[in-house]
Amino acid sequence: MKTFLSSFRSLFAIARVTFEEIILDKILYNFLLFAFLLIGVSYLASQLTFVGQERVIFDLGLSAINLSCGVIAVFQGGAMIAREFERRTVFVVLARPISRLQFIFGKFFGLAAVLLVNWVLLAGTEILLFLSLGGEMNGTRFVAMAFLWAQACFLAAFTFFFASFSTASVSIMLVIGIYLIGNNVESLRQILSRPDTSAIAKSFLPLVGLMPNLGHFNLGFIATYGLELPAGYVWRGTAYALCWIVPLVYASGRILDRREG
Repeated sequence: MKTFLSSFRSLFAIARVTFEEIILDKILYNFLLFAFLLIGVSYLASQLTFVGQERVIFDLGLSAINLSCGVIAVFQGGAMIAREFERRTVFVVLARPISRLQFIFGKFFGLAAVLLVNWVLLAGTEILLFLSLGGEMNGTRFVAMAFLWAQACFLAAFTFFFASFSTASVSIMLVIGIYLIGNNVESLRQILSRPDTSAIAKSFLPLVGLMPNLGHFNLGFIATYGLELPAGYVWRGTAYALCWIVPLVYASGRILDRREG
């Protein structure tokens, strides 16, 4: 029990320090300001339409949250591990009775907490604007917003994984590729499954099936119109995120165990 409490305290301490470091980073506020401006622009754009103003603000607001949380997850996550090795602070921390697995999970939880704060601020602003235009919040729309935070954590886990054995710039580019492909997995699968598709192109179909499918976090028109979610959708999406995040962060810690600074 004492060992568990000691490990938890170490994990919490690393997460807290990581959270404070990112919060003090001016780059974070630039991303946040840009997102607020984007939400403001979406509000002005909604005033130019005569019907569905609340749907316009909701869709564009989701895009602002998606962009802000995604950029923070990828760029902060990619630079975080490299920065620790450049400053050699990681070796000071690991000189204590803290494993690299604890270190990497603490870093991840700290970044996830920053993403949550960012999400709360932006989502709260969007909800207020949405309600001011006569929109009606329901469970579907809230889930659509919450899944953007889950997607950001998903991307952060991939960034940690790639950053554990490559440079920050390479890991960022790889995760951007994951994001672009992951949001188009279903479209790629449909294209490659068409009868007129060449055999060479069809050979990539199994590879597409192995790619992470970010469509699980994108509700699309279901969120726009506030339609009822399919049964079990939330649990399946949550389980899908955890089934990727936990192994990726765990693998990152194990890779760092073998890495020499």
